[in-house]
Amino acid sequence: PAVSPASAAAVADVDGVGPVLSLLPLTGLGTHHGAINALDACATKPLLVSCGADCTIRVWDSSTLECLLLKQTAVEPLSASMHPMGIFIAAGFGDKLRLFDVLFNDIRLAAELDAKGVTVCRFSHSGHLLAAISGTTIHIFVVHSLELLSTLSGHLGLPRSIHWAEGDHELVSAGDDGAVFTWNVRTRERVHEHVARGRQYCAIALDGSPEQGGLAIAAAGSSSSQAAEDCFIRHIPEGAIVSEAIGEQRVTQLPISAVDR
Repeated sequence: PAVSPASAAAVADVDGVGPVLSLLPLTGLGTHHGAINALDACATKPLLVSCGADCTIRVWDSSTLECLLLKQTAVEPLSASMHPMGIFIAAGFGDKLRLFDVLFNDIRLAAELDAKGVTVCRFSHSGHLLAAISGTTIHIFVVHSLELLSTLSGHLGLPRSIHWAEGDHELVSAGDDGAVFTWNVRTRERVHEHVARGRQYCAIALDGSPEQGGLAIAAAGSSSSQAAEDCFIRHIPEGAIVSEAIGEQRVTQLPISAVDR
């Protein structure tokens, strides 16, 4: 799934089996009125979560494109992530990071966490950890206890993208400061780091795992001037640039398929 400029979602069947659905208005309990700030997919169920400038959080059926649940919020949600089992939604607001239960007929507030202005949040693969970008720091919470496990500091600019490595022991972040860091979330150590001054990274994708042959990292970005002719995607395993593709269009998302990675 990708966020479209209008109040609709672009949903594609990435395994190549079913039809491709592009820029279809989502139905059911209505559509977003205004910008969509975040869109995330459930790993085990045909569900999507979105949040927008209209101060709503919505759960969709990705197979029918129907809005199943709607939560009106007092202020605009900045980010959203769905638990891999589809039982929780994490949403970032200006004052708090909030955790919601996904019920049969409701999205109900379950807990509030001390993290302000969370622009990106992401559950780990197993769902027991939650990473959240707040300013230039990344907070790691334990979902079942709501405990703050660690705070990762090191970015000099805003981190724009975070992804969990398989096994959930490491997290990769990339940001406006031209840095791509691989973190051990428990020790807070940077396992690998790559810094490109004068560059900005806005999206990353991962493949593999640290335990099984290493972690492959692809990062997309541009020069600080955001010149159209200086946009790139780089392969950066273990902090070193192995290959690079140059283009004229800025890439803002790097989804990776589960088949033929």
